[in-house]
Amino acid sequence: MFYLCETYGMPLNEMERRYDGYDLSDEVSLLNPKSVVSSIECKKMANYWSTTCCSWASTTTR
Repeated sequence: MFYLCETYGMPLNEMERRYDGYDLSDEVSLLNPKSVVSSIECKKMANYWSTTCCSWASTTTR
């Protein structure tokens, strides 16, 4: 995750805060993969749970 955020200029702490959705144990959690990929593709963080289009994300604020 660090490498992706560093490579694409996305803030890791904000990515973790917004897309932390799967707790596998008390010590292991996963970020929502669809939201992470969509935010990198669109170069914008938004709610990507129910959409597949970056143009929709650009008109939505959160």
